[in-house]
Amino acid sequence: MNEKQKVVLVTGSSRGIGKGIALEMARQGYTVVVHGSTESARLRSTYEEVKKLSPASICVVAELSNSAAIREMFASSAAPSVASMPWSTTPPRRTRARFWS
Repeated sequence: MNEKQKVVLVTGSSRGIGKGIALEMARQGYTVVVHGSTESARLRSTYEEVKKLSPASICVVAELSNSAAIREMFASSAAPSVASMPWSTTPPRRTRARFWS
């Protein structure tokens, strides 16, 4: 990835305001990390729209109340420098993060 390339994580980007923000960021040249807490047709559709505008973008399915899923999401995402940040050690409550590319 280009060091000057900007990456943005848009949580809840499967619909509504989140979808609008994800699409606008892609139009402006950002690499977008499209996020949803569960896999859905809406999330897939948003991701496909974003990917057309910003080919380096990825899609992440992760429950943000699960600290292990958050760590995994950042460790494997387009923003790996965030992986070293300290996170809560709250026990996982749902499945771990899943990624589409």
